[in-house]
Amino acid sequence: MTETDTDWPPARGTPESRLLAMMLGVAGTQLIGLAAHFGIADLLRDGPKPIGTPAEATGTREQALLQAMRALAALGIFAEPQPRQFVNIPLGDLLRSDDPNSLRGYAVLVSSAMILRGWANLPHAVQTDEGALDDALGMEVCAYLQQNPADAAVFDAAMFSVSGQEAACAGHVEVDADITPAGILLRAIARHTRRGGKRKTRDIGPRRLLMGRAGGCCSRRPEI
Repeated sequence: MTETDTDWPPARGTPESRLLAMMLGVAGTQLIGLAAHFGIADLLRDGPKPIGTPAEATGTREQALLQAMRALAALGIFAEPQPRQFVNIPLGDLLRSDDPNSLRGYAVLVSSAMILRGWANLPHAVQTDEGALDDALGMEVCAYLQQNPADAAVFDAAMFSVSGQEAACAGHVEVDADITPAGILLRAIARHTRRGGKRKTRDIGPRRLLMGRAGGCCSRRPEI
């Protein structure tokens, strides 16, 4: 990406450009996850900063971070008011750890290697009717989290991050849950009902492809 690239993702117009924008959605997810992982929004909470400031604070290469920040600015997460200078705007504020509506933890989870392993395994789910993520991990998600404390910490932070958001948006997410990647995953790991003392996910469309019939039962997950 050059310093003048501001047209990513491509403008929506032709069927080809619309499909390409959808295909590039994974890049947007990863870029947002990158910003969340390094706490970029926290570093910009006090106003515009030159790119060298977050680069030094995060131990990243300045030019590489500049490319990522410009892509994030094109997505509407940050703004570049002056060349090589960046500032939070409303979407970026939602990645701040101190924002009451923060989605930073959720952004880290949905872009994590663990979740990507599940999405990459969707052919298995379609062919077998088994959960893509359980199969990719080689065990049920909850058993995996119990054996991998680093991923469990990411999961817990995401549940804390998204629980209030789902409660606030409960009236709106129901319709769109199965047609947006965030909605699918949100339903997959955050929506539970208690039946017979066990937590079970509701059997809703593409969500089941990722998580399988039961969706896993984790006592560590908050009821929302």
